[in-house]
Amino acid sequence: MVSPNQQYDEAAVTLLDNLHLWRLRAIERVELSQAFWSVREREIHVQPLKEVMWREQRMRKGVLRLTKGEKGVALSATEVVLPISEFPKIPLLDLEITVNGKHVSRLSRDESARVQAHHILRLAERISGLRKPSPALVNLLAFIFFFPQSPWQKAWSTHKYYWERIARGRGYRFHVAREMPYAQLDYLKLKNAQFESFEGFEGFDVRDHYAEWWECVRGIPRLAAGRVITDPLSGSQYPLISLPYYYHEMRFRVANGITRAAEVPTASEMTALLEELRELLFGAAREASRGRAAHPDARRLLAAYFTYGYRWMAMARCRVPLAESFTINVKAKLAIYFTPYAGKGHSAFDRARPKAWQMVPFSDAETNHVSIRVSDTVVRFGTLEIYNESLEVVGGDVEEEEGGFELYFRQDSEPEESRDERIYIKSPLRLTWAQSLMLYLSIIVTGLGIGLLLHHGLGSLKLTEKGATLVLVPASFVASFLLIRDTSTLSSWLRRPLQLLLLAELFILLVTAFTLLWSGNYTPDSR
Repeated sequence: MVSPNQQYDEAAVTLLDNLHLWRLRAIERVELSQAFWSVREREIHVQPLKEVMWREQRMRKGVLRLTKGEKGVALSATEVVLPISEFPKIPLLDLEITVNGKHVSRLSRDESARVQAHHILRLAERISGLRKPSPALVNLLAFIFFFPQSPWQKAWSTHKYYWERIARGRGYRFHVAREMPYAQLDYLKLKNAQFESFEGFEGFDVRDHYAEWWECVRGIPRLAAGRVITDPLSGSQYPLISLPYYYHEMRFRVANGITRAAEVPTASEMTALLEELRELLFGAAREASRGRAAHPDARRLLAAYFTYGYRWMAMARCRVPLAESFTINVKAKLAIYFTPYAGKGHSAFDRARPKAWQMVPFSDAETNHVSIRVSDTVVRFGTLEIYNESLEVVGGDVEEEEGGFELYFRQDSEPEESRDERIYIKSPLRLTWAQSLMLYLSIIVTGLGIGLLLHHGLGSLKLTEKGATLVLVPASFVASFLLIRDTSTLSSWLRRPLQLLLLAELFILLVTAFTLLWSGNYTPDSR
């Protein structure tokens, strides 16, 4: 007999597997209002689930049992774990979720990751020739999809900085794939305490098994090429970085009686799990490479697996009507990154000419709408570009696309297979022409002032009071631009490089004037 929790999980997996069947319309609004934070609002129009269930065979298996109560009485509403919205694994604040007009709380991310792991299992079961994943592999997948990235991100950043310096010194480029084994090993040695013995479990030294583990998974990042970006923080592309958290959590579960110690994989059992993971992914890749003869779920399995490495699906347990349509509303504040993924870091050029990267789902409903706007009146968009998950420029026509200085809008309702599941919108951020012109003119005028002072002070001509006044008074007017209050932190961030340059010029101007006065290259005006 299936427990209620298993029913909810099965329904959640079915809904996650068929998002476009029950979502009529998804409207995403992104507002860039601050230097490092964007406000996102998503509105999802849901079709009556009972109507969709009877129309679509794939929806019946997981949802049918939720439509009947005790003694087979039909229900008008039911409780279900509902996939809400995808989010990147970046800082997120002030998340608000409303389903059918009522506020709901999301499930914990590890519960959501377990549903995502069962989604991978569901896809694998439908592909002939693939071995059914074991329950232990489902647990590993859940930890890969969930593991907290912060400790690894700190270790990777330190290692990346060190190896980049060596790479530059030796005249070759730093490469993620080449340096990842060293970074992983250093990280696992740092976390070796997580693999030590605890009650009922005989621990091991991770250094004795790293080589065979890496041999099991070293080919997995190559499968991601052409499907998603290379992300060193992704547990899907580099499964070994999730193992310290896996054993840490298992230790906690054993201590609290949630899991038996016998269920915690030994080092050799972990090797077998990683080999099973490799076989699953390479088997799906072989099937996907068959072109038109390939099973469509093979590509979906690979896309879902690698996507869950850097994105997660928020889910909520809520009560929804079965025979009526309803609306899901989501609002959150997300960090803005000026590179495609958080692990890349920001270069000096990224700070001088910032380009905000926003990834949005674009194939999880019958019709998808996305708009991105900037709310600050002194900030405008440059030429926006659209990319897919592997950072290839998205071509082809969409039903509607409009772009301007303050708003970009895109809409499409083509069949699911003809649309990219997710798109990156690269949004160059610039000051308005008037603001940029004033700052550039100020920099030019101040530079000319420095040149005049040096020409008169160091040449045969002496600097007079009137000459100094003609130079320094306009300079004081220019300095007032540094005191203007910015309308937002976004405009302040964009002005900063030019303001720093202007501040440096004003400092040089004053130092030059005082130096000329002190050196005697200054003549008072005759009365």
